[in-house]
Amino acid sequence: MHTWKRRWRRWQKRQTSAASEIVAAPEYRVEDGVDYRRPPAVPGEIRARGADAVRAYLREAERYYQGPFDAPYRTAAELPALMPLDDPLAEWDYGTRRSVLENCHAAYHRNPVAKRAVDLTRQFAVGKGHSVAAQNAQVQAVIDQFRANPENNVAGYDRTFIQDLQIDGEMFVRFFLDDDSGQVVIVPVPPWQVRAISTEPGFFRRVLSYELEYASSTGEWMQESVPAAAMLHVAINQHSYELRGRPDLFVILPWLKAYKDWIEDRARQNKWRGALLWWVKVAGAAPGTIAQKVAQWKRPPTPGSAYVSTDKEEVQALTNPVGSSDASEDGRQIRLMSAIGMGLAEYMLGDGENANLATAQAQQLPALWKFIDAQELLKEQVWMPIYRRVIQAAVLAGTLPERVRIEDVDGDPIQRGGVEQWIAPDQGFSVEYYDLQAGDPKTVAEALEIDLRGGLVSIETARGKRGYDHAAEVKRLAREKGNP
Repeated sequence: MHTWKRRWRRWQKRQTSAASEIVAAPEYRVEDGVDYRRPPAVPGEIRARGADAVRAYLREAERYYQGPFDAPYRTAAELPALMPLDDPLAEWDYGTRRSVLENCHAAYHRNPVAKRAVDLTRQFAVGKGHSVAAQNAQVQAVIDQFRANPENNVAGYDRTFIQDLQIDGEMFVRFFLDDDSGQVVIVPVPPWQVRAISTEPGFFRRVLSYELEYASSTGEWMQESVPAAAMLHVAINQHSYELRGRPDLFVILPWLKAYKDWIEDRARQNKWRGALLWWVKVAGAAPGTIAQKVAQWKRPPTPGSAYVSTDKEEVQALTNPVGSSDASEDGRQIRLMSAIGMGLAEYMLGDGENANLATAQAQQLPALWKFIDAQELLKEQVWMPIYRRVIQAAVLAGTLPERVRIEDVDGDPIQRGGVEQWIAPDQGFSVEYYDLQAGDPKTVAEALEIDLRGGLVSIETARGKRGYDHAAEVKRLAREKGNP
């Protein structure tokens, strides 16, 4: 058969099969940079069965299902997920941890709900930062010198530490010591650089060293073992028998994705609601005419366009009502899952529809305790250990004695029963944040005045409740009265 005849028959076949065709609209997606797939972790018992068992497991893990909430494993297309673990009862291995941290960082930087949830905790808990008050002038001077060192960046770390804990689930701070001056410099270490933590056999809480892997400034791959004494490790969301932590954001990643998909679908409906589907009808058209019309309508007409045709052709826009009033509650419930996961009140994530004085006050208390817990975490597990390291280094360098005298704000010794009080330098200081439970100053003052008149509290207690230093105020009042 001649070549031109074969080509003619193939063309006829294509024209005959092209009786109708759907021309897809441009895809509309919101890209947030987060990979919501489950990391490809295979349980050890599956690996032990051989390569065939591993391949069967992976095929099952990647199987597609009908709905986003009915897949036992995460895939590229389906949403929520199980814990990305080889064994749900074991701590994450390095590959799983790095994958989770990458997604949490991407969610924080690209998802407004995630960023707002993290920033709210930081803003409420940290505020303008913490203050340190030592009971000895020498100790206070050492702490002030450490805080004034720009390399320590205390003001900046005060805000980012709580942020890092929520996104990474843990934080590592490395201590460097200047042998000449005895001063300490702190440097945060990214959690994904800590490949492993070596502990004493049978006693996981007794850490021996931290195994680091990272690229140096010259691009050289480095491996380093850091002694436990040179590192501070703080973790959250771990069990009592676990060492490393889990991010706050990890638990809400599926719901962040579900809310993103919901917003994406609503945006797509709004974008194409005037013409979700164009129906082009051509009366009595041959297959070749259909093919020509398909090529002509590869791109839908722009809004406001006018189309002129013969009486044999009809163009109809099949619309889809947006129904925003019906769907708004669906979106609210999805977003509420993220608020619950982060322990925040609903109105804090931008929805004030159901907020009034009663609901705000009822929702405020658990959220307030969340922020107070964050303050306690920063005080007791972050800054107190850091300042103790600073003071202990000063003692070893001879800058501070092994025992110091308790003094008031003027540097005068505080006596009890006529005897001066002495303590270890690293025990005579306190770290404080803004009191989130503080009531209205006028109301507190009036209540304390009633208690004083009734003999229920002492003047020292009342001054403490108002934030005054009792010993310092006694001395100042005496000086004002002319009695030094």
